[in-house]
Amino acid sequence: MQVIWSIRLTHHTWRRGLYSFNEEDYRYTVWRKLVPAWFFELFSFFFISVGQSMLLVIMALPVHNALVTPRNEHKETLFQLPFGLHLSDLILVSLSLLDIYIQWNADNQQYAYQTYKHALKASPPDTRTAEKYKIWRHASSRLEWTARDIKRGFLTRGLFSWSRHPNFACEQVMWLLQGLFPLLSGQPSALTKSRWMVLMNPMFTPLAMSLLFVASTWFTERLSAEKYPEYRDYQTLVGEFAVQSTLWKGLWARLTGLRPRLAEVVWGQGEIKAVPPVLHGVGKQSDAE
Repeated sequence: MQVIWSIRLTHHTWRRGLYSFNEEDYRYTVWRKLVPAWFFELFSFFFISVGQSMLLVIMALPVHNALVTPRNEHKETLFQLPFGLHLSDLILVSLSLLDIYIQWNADNQQYAYQTYKHALKASPPDTRTAEKYKIWRHASSRLEWTARDIKRGFLTRGLFSWSRHPNFACEQVMWLLQGLFPLLSGQPSALTKSRWMVLMNPMFTPLAMSLLFVASTWFTERLSAEKYPEYRDYQTLVGEFAVQSTLWKGLWARLTGLRPRLAEVVWGQGEIKAVPPVLHGVGKQSDAE
């Protein structure tokens, strides 16, 4: 599962050009301007260089847990599967593949939208690229970007109508699922209890990844809210990660009578016109996640 996840992430990073020595994540560029030079150098060394390298090590902890757990500590199940596998393993593999599939679609929707938007805003406009990415298709799904979508400046349709960061949400779910593999298939014994790292390490990965995304998403959304006037309306109507949050926000908007105006701002495809101001929730997306 981690190899498949790595291939997806490597491809997405490559097509965004982030492996180039001349490119940099726009958030780092902004962050450099906001803090003293000495602080950014320390941040760059400890967080970007050392910290993210440690994250890569932490990602391997669930696999390490599974490898060092003796076979006689595996739980017995009604279904005897080959290679010491359990029913929980098959369920978690299925959920992981579904999670990667959803994240792949979210990445593709965001990439198609941002590529189309920047192609139109280029000087002169890149008509060939714009024509190629004007419509996003996958299986029976189809999204065609409109003038209103481009004017808005950020993606609110497709998977992004249910979550402001569906790709980030899937990333966190992915590592939670990886941590569950050893927890559901093994049982603590004298050996694993004596090795507290073996027993506890599956939880380090989802915790570390969640902390990383909560922090980076807060900064991303702060920048988006400053750049796009309608982004706070989007925050009011759509949840940051979980779909449940979007459902609750939608219900509250209906009860308060704000939903028609919010929906027009966030999803409206009609003539671009001024919309009366609405109440904004506290929240925090990027120009290109």
